[in-house]
Amino acid sequence: MLGCPIHDAKLELPLRAVAPRLPNSHWLCLALAFHDSSARRILTTMSLACVGAYAGHFDGRTMGAIHDWATPENLQPEPITVEIWRDLPEEFCRQVEIVNGQAVRCEAPRRTHQTAARRLAAVLEAAAADYVALHPVSCLDVSNDFDVILWEVPAATIRRPDLALHNCAPDDVRPLPASYIRVIIEVVSPGSDKTDRVDKMGEYASAGIPFYWLVWITDNRVASIDVYVLDHAIEAYRLLRTLAPEDEVSVLEVPVRIKLPWSQLGALVR
Repeated sequence: MLGCPIHDAKLELPLRAVAPRLPNSHWLCLALAFHDSSARRILTTMSLACVGAYAGHFDGRTMGAIHDWATPENLQPEPITVEIWRDLPEEFCRQVEIVNGQAVRCEAPRRTHQTAARRLAAVLEAAAADYVALHPVSCLDVSNDFDVILWEVPAATIRRPDLALHNCAPDDVRPLPASYIRVIIEVVSPGSDKTDRVDKMGEYASAGIPFYWLVWITDNRVASIDVYVLDHAIEAYRLLRTLAPEDEVSVLEVPVRIKLPWSQLGALVR
């Protein structure tokens, strides 16, 4: 009986198309229902989408909001240019990055991620203040979770780094041009590993940003920081140094003198 077919081929073909993974036992129920004239009349009035949802349920999947959203009508209608981006709602821009004109959703960071970025921002603020005190004509600033335009053509790419040390700019200069950035920093999260190590590393190098830090978190503390410097000859980063808590204070001399007290980078979440 498990192999009992639906005898009406016109009904079987569309049903198989929307429920290809439905187990044989459930196909038997449908087959018997279609064989009965009363049940057949009821089932023939059902939406094929409902049958597809039924199949998804028995396949261990839930047909939820993502399936309602995933329609051709919801595809991005055109590439996002910088001009378009500036006119978009700020709440939208805070939740996405633009990669070659396409909006890519940013995942909300964990508390350890946020705390690491905040404490590193304090370190950079102190370094910037010391540098400006020695070079009064200079102006450096520190920003976190903000928009940086890497390039506009052939299609705009706007990233939201976790943190950056950059030349000063008025608040209405947004997104900030990559040429302003001295150091750009990403705190690596479990879901951002490939994006930070591969995608953003290549993009930041192509945009000419001179220094890139990758911050690694383990066991509720900053475990290490990989410091990369841009090699202009090959337009790619090379590892300059890996900072680790074996030193009580790590010191970098470029692009400005930065003192990194590791005591401030532990116990990220209390």
